[in-house]
Amino acid sequence: MGKIAIFIDGGYLDKVLYHDHGSKKLNYRGLAEEITKPDEILRTYYYHCLPYQSNPPTEEERQRFANKQLRQ
Repeated sequence: MGKIAIFIDGGYLDKVLYHDHGSKKLNYRGLAEEITKPDEILRTYYYHCLPYQSNPPTEEERQRFANKQLRQ
């Protein structure tokens, strides 16, 4: 039996939950336990980054970035 670290990309997971399941609610502990069976959870990391912006950003990138900042 090994120990496993899990890294969850929150932006991607939010999109999948919304488009494929119509919800943003999830039991993260349950997800981590299900993923690691039969091994042990060492750690679970959840990260949610702001969208990429080039230099200089396009208008679309600026708008996407601004929209995400409002929701955080």
